[in-house]
Amino acid sequence: MKMLPENEKLIRNTENLLRIVKKNHDELTAKYGNNDFRVNYIGLTGNIFHSLLLHFTSTTMTISLPEWWKTYYQREPSENDKSAIQELGKLTKHAFVVFYFSKVETMMRKTINFVSPSFDSSGVKPMKQIYDKYLTVLDLSNDIPLYDITRLLRNSLHINGLFISSSGNNREIIWDGKKYDFKHKKLIDFVTVDFVFYLFKELINASYRVVTSNYFAQYQFIEDKYY
Repeated sequence: MKMLPENEKLIRNTENLLRIVKKNHDELTAKYGNNDFRVNYIGLTGNIFHSLLLHFTSTTMTISLPEWWKTYYQREPSENDKSAIQELGKLTKHAFVVFYFSKVETMMRKTINFVSPSFDSSGVKPMKQIYDKYLTVLDLSNDIPLYDITRLLRNSLHINGLFISSSGNNREIIWDGKKYDFKHKKLIDFVTVDFVFYLFKELINASYRVVTSNYFAQYQFIEDKYY
């Protein structure tokens, strides 16, 4: 059965992300062993992309292909079937993006507990304050705009891509040499599948910069003890 080109691209992109994560994970495991915070930090994203890859592969090689319907149901997929498959694809992409961003947030809160334990002892400070603090301490403040975009996208995804500003004002973020506009009460219009995968890649690279920073390099072992 021949895979549809757009589905094949999704799988190839996910595999590329997994290769980056595996390289980083293997390097850190060889240096620090298992159960180290730095190893778990990188490995967590690998688990998510592995699950995404399995889903993409299973659906693109089954229900997405007319041949599959002929084999198992002795008929072509109906228009209703095709519509349901499209909705499943949208739901899956949306869910995995939100899930990945949520895991990134979890690791951010763990990071601040290591870098500055008293900064958010109650665990309720806004995410913007969290990453601004530890990225500055780690001398990685250049990554702040990346996390700004990630945070605003994650919040907007909960309301179908609509950006709602708490201040009622538009937001403009300059990242990677480009300007990204977030307009209050407007749908975000710059997000494509290619952009999302690029954002994932840059978040993987940023995570690696965090765990290999000079601050963390001074420790032989860091217990992953925070929730």
